[in-house]
Amino acid sequence: MTSKERRAVPADELDSFVDRFARNVANLPDGVVAAAKRIFAPISPLEGYQRREISRESAIDH
Repeated sequence: MTSKERRAVPADELDSFVDRFARNVANLPDGVVAAAKRIFAPISPLEGYQRREISRESAIDH
């Protein structure tokens, strides 16, 4: 699954999906998660919301 992909996980598979995802994240090399947070995380939750709204408005205008 890519970062742009969205899918529903059946209820009976959710626990194993989350466990597998958590193991994959935990097994990343040291520093990868911290680097990703610095690169992709908004400075504040409000900024993240504003970015999403601007992006949505831009998509609607085109």
